Amino acid sequence: MARPAQQPESRRSEHPTPQQLADFVDGRLAAPDATSVEAHVAVCSTCCQVLSETPVDRLVALARVAHEISAEADIPEVPIELLNHPRYQVLDVIGKGGMGVVFRAEHRLMQRSVALKVISRKFTSNRTAIERFQQEVRSAAKLTHPNIVSAHDAEQ
Repeated sequence: MARPAQQPESRRSEHPTPQQLADFVDGRLAAPDATSVEAHVAVCSTCCQVLSETPVDRLVALARVAHEISAEADIPEVPIELLNHPRYQVLDVIGKGGMGVVFRAEHRLMQRSVALKVISRKFTSNRTAIERFQQEVRSAAKLTHPNIVSAHDAEQ
């Protein structure tokens, strides 16, 4: 029985778009899409070349490194500024990621449970990171929905 002719590399599957490749490099693709792009790149030298020439978002790269470090670390320490904060008492850690840590705390006067998101010190001197964090704060402040956490306060 004759084997079908092997298709040229460019016809094996449709190439991801340049934007999809850039999002893949920056880790911004959803899991199924990332898996699909990864499988394609594994057999496509053309897309491998495009990936090698795709600039990496420096902030995303820093967040990846910070996430890898934080994943290896135990429980993050409470920043000294929060230990004796006049409005909040930190109770424990809710989660951690590449950009920082989220603490469970209590508002001292209102005796209300709150989440405090604290940007990692690695990013406090990075103007782009600060601007992104501040944009996130402004965006969160505009949202009001029962299934979305409300932002009530922000400070340096």
